[in-house]
Amino acid sequence: MLAFNRVVRNIGATLSTPALGVALALDSPVAFRSLIGVGAVSVLIVALIATRLPDTTTPTEPIPDAAGPRKSKRSGVLRDRPYLALSLLNGVLVMHMELLEIGMPLWGMNRTQAPAWTTSALLFTNVLVAIGFQMRVGHTVTDVNSAARAMRRGGYCLLSASAVFALTGTLTPLLCATALFSAVVLLTLTELLQSAGSWGLSYDLADTTRLGEYQGAWSVGTQLVRSCGPFLVTLVLSTLDAAGWLVIGLIYAVAAACAAPLSRRAEATRHVTAPQAATPQPTPTKHTVPHNA
Repeated sequence: MLAFNRVVRNIGATLSTPALGVALALDSPVAFRSLIGVGAVSVLIVALIATRLPDTTTPTEPIPDAAGPRKSKRSGVLRDRPYLALSLLNGVLVMHMELLEIGMPLWGMNRTQAPAWTTSALLFTNVLVAIGFQMRVGHTVTDVNSAARAMRRGGYCLLSASAVFALTGTLTPLLCATALFSAVVLLTLTELLQSAGSWGLSYDLADTTRLGEYQGAWSVGTQLVRSCGPFLVTLVLSTLDAAGWLVIGLIYAVAAACAAPLSRRAEATRHVTAPQAATPQPTPTKHTVPHNA
């Protein structure tokens, strides 16, 4: 369901792209104000639709878990340190969004010979790839282990994309545009794998009796780290140039590789081990000696 929601969101982004292009082409205050007004109206329409959604009730009985009872049932998410650590790690892994929205445009315009239209075409390519493959990638994540593997594979993809980006500064315009498209495809695969892995870990490792609390903590932990992303991406790429891409790629790959051990730790501590039943000992029989023996 989350993969489907992301696909629908990307379709909406695709439909809104022409309006943004028209506003940029007109380059007038009226065009930009109209664009903002349309966006505000669309938010109101979404709010109206949300009020008509059916009510859902949270089950009063705890949802049974085949793996055993939750260890964090009484302690809450703030004491579930492995889960909180994973949420912070996920904030590092969401950095691919800053690379796509900030790093790639700045790099393409200032450090390469790519045509001016390349940036908008690359962003459109990202949306098309995400729409086409988000559901397929989402179906590959079925448990905690597959979610961690997806994050690790995303790290490999971003490391490869970073290497391609680092090479584009020395290529001719045509080769540069081709390489940038390849790098964006790899970056989009990173996005699909990371998002699928994040959904799997955030839900499968959460206490089913405290889903709202756990999902809120996951979002807060992710956003705390992600808030530093734009500044760090801009600083690294502007300071280190091509080497900055390699530094970012290596850091990301190492962080993605940490998802597996952290998730295993979280899975091991989310349950309490049921005490083994003591083997009943035979009750000694008291033999009574007859008085006339």
